[in-house]
Amino acid sequence: MGRLKGTDDGLLSCIGTFDVEPLKIQKILNNFKNWWRCDGPCKNRKPFFGFVKRAMNRPPSSRDPWWIEHLNTCGGIFNKIREPEDFTEKNMIFLLSVYRKVA
Repeated sequence: MGRLKGTDDGLLSCIGTFDVEPLKIQKILNNFKNWWRCDGPCKNRKPFFGFVKRAMNRPPSSRDPWWIEHLNTCGGIFNKIREPEDFTEKNMIFLLSVYRKVA
């Protein structure tokens, strides 16, 4: 950068810090807490290796644009392998609250 400044009379500077970007990306990736993995041959193929990671608890289905291609090329079944730690606790609290309102 010093060589570039010396060749021209213009100013060259870097504005901003780029060390914040990896933190933002990590924060986004941490939101994908529901994971499914295919048990068919696509679990050995790049780039996803059979993983589907989502923020919402919605399994892969025919509503996904890639579903038809997956059925034709792989045909495997997606199994849930990860969910948020407090997922079952939240569901139990919700079900108890609904039960108390009904009873």
